[in-house]
Amino acid sequence: MRRRPDFARNTLIIFTSDNGGVLLSEGDGPEATAYRAGLRPNAPWRGRKHSIYQGGFRVAFLARWPGKIPAGSVKERDLIASHPEVAARLAMLLQQQRAAGRSRP
Repeated sequence: MRRRPDFARNTLIIFTSDNGGVLLSEGDGPEATAYRAGLRPNAPWRGRKHSIYQGGFRVAFLARWPGKIPAGSVKERDLIASHPEVAARLAMLLQQQRAAGRSRP
């Protein structure tokens, strides 16, 4: 895929998930086999997807935004946010940019 040169310089890219990982530790399925082999998708937290424990709702949140987020930076504190909250904050940011005349068609 050929990218336009300005795409990579001006775009916020976010990778995240909706819940913690599924944890099926019993049976003969591939998830149980991986668990027995040592895979712990929610480690170091207890719980799994749909549980009340931290393993059920903590997810990775990775972002790339050239000129705004330094490359290779890591924030050690937790980001407590829901996807609707992230969407609302992004909408607020875009409105601020439009008001300042920085929007693109």
